[in-house]
Amino acid sequence: MYNEPAFSNLIYEYFVMRFKFHYYNCGDTLPSIEDLSNQFGVSPLTVKTCLTRLQEEGYVSVHHGKCTQVTFQQSEETCREFKLNFFADRLSVYSRFNKALDLIFFLYMQKVFKVWMTKTSPISAASLSG
Repeated sequence: MYNEPAFSNLIYEYFVMRFKFHYYNCGDTLPSIEDLSNQFGVSPLTVKTCLTRLQEEGYVSVHHGKCTQVTFQQSEETCREFKLNFFADRLSVYSRFNKALDLIFFLYMQKVFKVWMTKTSPISAASLSG
């Protein structure tokens, strides 16, 4: 198991995004430290470090022996704006990713078509590659 600040920061970001996207709402409870530790493959101390930071920043309320409760509140309008900005900031990446997928899919389908043609048609695959 890992107990490094980098992992704690990743788990922190994971939960902040889930709060801001309304996956968790005010009053919801988070899984136990043990469950989170197993889920993320980190030590309980790493999870506790993350939860402490979330509590210090007003996202959750942590009480010894009880479930961690979400205290973060955000209006639907603020949530909507956050989502729009989140995806707008990444639009160019999605566009490039989509182009790459088109190319990969095209090349894959070309290969599939060649294999299919060699099995179902008297036309040779060599004549298709020219």
